[in-house]
Amino acid sequence: MSSKKLIERMRDFLDLKRRKQKEKLHKLQELLSKLRKQRRALKKALEQEEDPQRRKRISRDLKVLHEQRKNGLKLVKELRKKD
Repeated sequence: MSSKKLIERMRDFLDLKRRKQKEKLHKLQELLSKLRKQRRALKKALEQEEDPQRRKRISRDLKVLHEQRKNGLKLVKELRKKD
């Protein structure tokens, strides 16, 4: 293992705040992945749905997912800047 990697691992080990930040970033990335999968499923359901009321509901859910994902991506960028 290179000395750079060893120093990085030691810094992570000693710096509790940084470690928690990395954990938060990892969990947030997992959540964003789940949101992306959910969005794909809703898009597929929207294409197949014929009932106008259900289409409207699915469309509304897609907008909400889009905004949540957008906010999550913004937070990921902020966390990466701090690192």
